[in-house]
Amino acid sequence: MNIFEMPYIPAEYHLLIKHILQYGHAVERRGAETLELEGVTIISQNPRKRFICRKKVNVAFLLQDCEDVFYGRNPGYAFNYNKNLCTFMNDKGTFDGAYGERICKQFGHNQIWRVVNQLREDKLTRRAIINIHSAAYENYNGKDVCCTMYLHPFVNGDKLDMIAHMRSNDAILGFTYDTQMFQWFQELLAGFLGLDIGYYYHMCDSLHIYTDMAEFAEEIGNDLLDVYEKITPIDCRLNEYEFNSIMSSIQLSNNNARKGSYTEAFTIAKDIRNQYYKSWALSILFYELFINGKFTIAKEVQNEILNEWRVWSNNLLKTKVI
Repeated sequence: MNIFEMPYIPAEYHLLIKHILQYGHAVERRGAETLELEGVTIISQNPRKRFICRKKVNVAFLLQDCEDVFYGRNPGYAFNYNKNLCTFMNDKGTFDGAYGERICKQFGHNQIWRVVNQLREDKLTRRAIINIHSAAYENYNGKDVCCTMYLHPFVNGDKLDMIAHMRSNDAILGFTYDTQMFQWFQELLAGFLGLDIGYYYHMCDSLHIYTDMAEFAEEIGNDLLDVYEKITPIDCRLNEYEFNSIMSSIQLSNNNARKGSYTEAFTIAKDIRNQYYKSWALSILFYELFINGKFTIAKEVQNEILNEWRVWSNNLLKTKVI
């Protein structure tokens, strides 16, 4: 058993990677060579500090993936920001292991709201589990089998802790996005329940680095930036009515951004009152502008991003001459 307790994951992520490189055992799985640790638990004492600001991280993909999962979309829009996902699509143009579909639809009910209601009725329940991996739905011969087994939020005092259990987790690519998404889910649920956030537990049966990513992994210690040394994270907890209203505005802004109506998208995003979700909409708009070569307008949008994602957008702009 390998246990790593951290003040927050981005603060010691580089040490986790170094540990895998040093102590992971070489194993080939499904034709790919890896360095692997088995039975890993990572504990974050502050899930609100969750943004891993490393090279090649894509905040637009992260945020769109969070939105797609919450609303149960398959395929959703996240693959627009990560073309590598297309290699995991089935012949129908969807993903066999789409998390959102599992969470919101495939088990006959929306698990998010079931869990919220369970914890409202009995805050000490241990039955409030969001199942994702399921033998009844997995296509074990397909391209995409769910890596996440379940999410288990539970109340301790006036705080909401959460366990995320994964059968398998790539420490470079998957881990970076999975931990941020699941800790956002934890804070989201805490807001619905009127609680603060407690500890986050990330449990992996296999935590590994593909050997063809080893050189990139070795550079993470030099590349990683702990944004929370200078930035205080924004509390994103809302009640469900506030959240639904804000997400409607975000989706409207996103839709305008994707079809090139950038002025309309910018106006809608700037009108969002909650600073965290305002920065969410602006970050996706920024990336749409960036990938379409609208660098001057992207800079204007970037100036309005108020949280840690501003560092990511600024790093992207540095790669272009404005």
